[in-house]
Amino acid sequence: MKNKGWLVAGLVLAVSAQTAVAAEEASCQTISFAEIGWTDTTVITSVARFLLERLDYQTAIERLSVPETFKQLASGELDVLMGNWMPSQKAELDQYRTSVDVIRANLQGARYTLAVPRYTYEAGVKTVDDLAARQEEFGKVIYGVKDSSGSARIARMIADNAYGLGHFTLEEKSEAVMIATAKNFMVLKQPVVFLAWEPHPMNTKLDLEYLAGADRYFGENYGSSTVYTVANGSLRRRCPNVGKLLENLSFTVAMENELMDQVLNQNVNPRRAARDWLKGHPEVLAAWMKGVTTRGGAPGLPVVENDLKR
Repeated sequence: MKNKGWLVAGLVLAVSAQTAVAAEEASCQTISFAEIGWTDTTVITSVARFLLERLDYQTAIERLSVPETFKQLASGELDVLMGNWMPSQKAELDQYRTSVDVIRANLQGARYTLAVPRYTYEAGVKTVDDLAARQEEFGKVIYGVKDSSGSARIARMIADNAYGLGHFTLEEKSEAVMIATAKNFMVLKQPVVFLAWEPHPMNTKLDLEYLAGADRYFGENYGSSTVYTVANGSLRRRCPNVGKLLENLSFTVAMENELMDQVLNQNVNPRRAARDWLKGHPEVLAAWMKGVTTRGGAPGLPVVENDLKR
């Protein structure tokens, strides 16, 4: 009878595994993620991709602007964006809200607005209202990140002549080049105003201060933001196991700062940074893998743990 019990239990497990496999459509074999050019999104996307690939999925990256990302999520051409900053991307999300699935908040305590060097702040530029009177010192330029929702908001501020900024121009650069530009101004102790956000290692590498007052464009409390994982509307129905992993993944500002510092300042590959961080934080990995299996239906945590031992 004892052996018969073990046989029945084995059959139940086998049927359960087959059910898990059957529950996911063939389209789930490859999961596509948006790459929108922001390092914070890159590093958390790398964590998700690393875990999925250990679980026998394939992943792909699509390099897209924020508006194009939401368009492709809605059409089903793209599966996941892990960097939906709210409220700054509210307009983009609202346009497609009925066909995009907001899976969860993956980060609390983010912020996103304009910043200046500390010496400029201490010289009296403490709010966006202070910029216009000193526009000549700034060369009438605000630096932003190309194709970002933040730059779109800066452009609207200028077009609206909000805070007297109508004579400024927006110069958009890649994230890395914008930060390098700000750093060069700081070396020379010259005024500069630029788009800044947290989490990001710029907050520890640059002596900066955020400007108050741009609430109409970036939101209250220095653009206080929550970052969400969003997916195309059918992903969790088609790929419930993938959906479960995405439901489990959440991050902290400290964690993302650490990962981004490795990528930006230590030239570590994002996937390698994700792997190294997971090896050092087994308790976080265990929480993330709760209820998650491999694509074949086996428990996911032991598979990932064994991979990390290599």
